[in-house]
Amino acid sequence: MKNWVIFLISGRGLDPNEITKILNIKPDRIRSNDLDGTISWQLNSTLEGHRNLSEHIEDILKRLYPVRKQIQGLSKKYEILFVCNFNLEQSENYIKIPAKYLSIIGYLGANLEIYF
Repeated sequence: MKNWVIFLISGRGLDPNEITKILNIKPDRIRSNDLDGTISWQLNSTLEGHRNLSEHIEDILKRLYPVRKQIQGLSKKYEILFVCNFNLEQSENYIKIPAKYLSIIGYLGANLEIYF
């Protein structure tokens, strides 16, 4: 397993084409959950799996920076989420995420989930 981060905008009634148009960013994946009716618009980190978690977060934040205000607006209607996987075998025994990244994630109205 390797380290990775994905960025999701999810919700019922979400139109992925509308999100793509608002952000002017093509998603890496569109997912549908038939059980609860949610649709997710997804961006994946482009870095290799051996890179640390903060580098993966930074990679996505750099791509989102030009549209941060649009994302903040979308957070009032949809769930905004950073989902992270942290591989303890390839990394230190701790995670250090710089405060500036946490501030930006909060500004976007996003939640951060980290899985080990």
